[in-house]
Amino acid sequence: MTPFLEKIVSKIKTEHTDLSKVTLVLPTQRAGVYVKKYLLEKATKTTWMPKIITIDNFIKENCKLKQIDNIELLFTFYTIYLEIEKDKADDFASFSKWAPTLLADFNEIDHYLIESKKIFSDLKNIKEIDNWSFNSTELTEIQSNYSFFWNKLNDYYQALNKKLVSQEKGYSGMLYKWVSTSIYDVIDFYEENSVYFAGFNALSASEENIIDLFVNSKKGQLIIDSDKYYVENEEHEAGYFVRKHIGKYGVKNFQNLEDNFNENDKKIEIIATQSGVLMAKTVGEILTNLSEEEIKKTAVVLADEQLLLPVLNSIPKEIKTFNISMGYYLHNSPIFSLINSVFYLQESYIKYNKNSIHYKSFLAIIDHYLMKYSVNSYTAKQEVVKGNMTFISPKFLDKFEELKPISFLFKKWEDETLIEDAFSCLKDLITVLKESIGFKNNSMELEYLFSTEKLIKKIETKLIGFPYLKDLKTLKFIFLQHFKTETVSFIGEPLSGLQIIGMLETRALDYENLILVSVNENILPKGNSANSFIPYELKRFHKLPTYKEKEAIYAHHFYRLLQRTTNSYLLYNNSTSGFGATEKSRYLEQIVEELGKK
Repeated sequence: MTPFLEKIVSKIKTEHTDLSKVTLVLPTQRAGVYVKKYLLEKATKTTWMPKIITIDNFIKENCKLKQIDNIELLFTFYTIYLEIEKDKADDFASFSKWAPTLLADFNEIDHYLIESKKIFSDLKNIKEIDNWSFNSTELTEIQSNYSFFWNKLNDYYQALNKKLVSQEKGYSGMLYKWVSTSIYDVIDFYEENSVYFAGFNALSASEENIIDLFVNSKKGQLIIDSDKYYVENEEHEAGYFVRKHIGKYGVKNFQNLEDNFNENDKKIEIIATQSGVLMAKTVGEILTNLSEEEIKKTAVVLADEQLLLPVLNSIPKEIKTFNISMGYYLHNSPIFSLINSVFYLQESYIKYNKNSIHYKSFLAIIDHYLMKYSVNSYTAKQEVVKGNMTFISPKFLDKFEELKPISFLFKKWEDETLIEDAFSCLKDLITVLKESIGFKNNSMELEYLFSTEKLIKKIETKLIGFPYLKDLKTLKFIFLQHFKTETVSFIGEPLSGLQIIGMLETRALDYENLILVSVNENILPKGNSANSFIPYELKRFHKLPTYKEKEAIYAHHFYRLLQRTTNSYLLYNNSTSGFGATEKSRYLEQIVEELGKK
């Protein structure tokens, strides 16, 4: 079966003799790499490449605002919040607990072009009804403060937007909204039928506005990759958004829909295992039974990206070439737990109000997996355990020459110099680890360390001139929050060998052999975790995405990934007890019921 992106290349070459005037907008950078590969294969002479760009970069290129990073956005929002609330404002630690959720709502409101005044007014009314009581004529002080907060949301939104625009900066939703409302100023730079939006499924209102203008002005096309099997079935959630696009743009624009599920033979094997580690080992067994040629056409797709390390450790030694293309969150890496232990040690100084180190925080550091490269902690650990020590004095630590390289980790960060002490300690830790690990040639660990070093420097730069951070608890919160959003970029060769990728990276890509790991509920699809101040009913009314739309997105990812495969291995964890117990995904039940007869 011909891959979707190869068909796009054929279509573009058929419709254009001069490819340099063509712009191809794709969901991911990885899809662009494959487009270049197919262009090279089909080239008969030297020619200019079309412009290949992701939707995010397309927006940034056509917007005068520069995207602000999350750390600076949080600090800017706090400055605005203080200007509005003055003496009534929360301290930064309390503010940091609710502000990221509100910023996420601001972002979504802008992506979907919702009038902020209207939605926040509706939200205030709902909250007032929640607080209304038949038995009380006046609100309590807590209820009044609660109501006051909802009254202020639009003020926060307007003030933050005004501040960011004055700095020519914006968060993602602001950029999309900006381009969506000023696209008329941009479209004249494009020729007729020169822009192709390919491989998209769910579109926000701002994306729809942009694409609508290109399609209606005959300057662009929207090319959807789906299958008749789930699009023509009105009940099938995987075709939900495609059916909306067909209703909007007309059936004639979607005549190229294939019928792979009905017309082509597929082998789908569903495999149950008792744990995540066994799933990873099963991946290794499947790969062992594939030939070298089959491996080149194979993708291991991790629905649960935390299984990356177990899967890498299970790859057969015979497979020399493989490429990782996924954002592996630093939060899941060993360096995160080590830095968390460093903060835990500093917290123990405050908790016990002593200059000595509590044994738990001491052992958490010297026993850490990454520390084995830097120090030999066996003797010190033995003496602590043997002496049944609860607190460890600095004098005791001085006895052990082998702990000298990491002695800076055990010094207390003083209140007056908290920021300087913290960043000095963490940067020294990264330096020690890089020097010791470098000789061992552990490239994975080095990737974590380089990404962590970059994050530490970024946070340090943003904190300069930010006077509100005064305590260890808040500093730790900022670090841990940004570890959860920062990803490690593994560098590899995306077109050779085995491909190991995350679910979102599969958009617009096709593989002959698929090994899909963690096909479990709450992973595929993800559970309903509504991290928003806006309730479900209000989202439905204002046409913001709810968990139903998000489930339809995951369903499309799953079925689109299967539609051109020949051999699929779908692995799930069927453990019914213990930590991480879950059930197999509804998608597995669905394909057994619907595809089993085929």
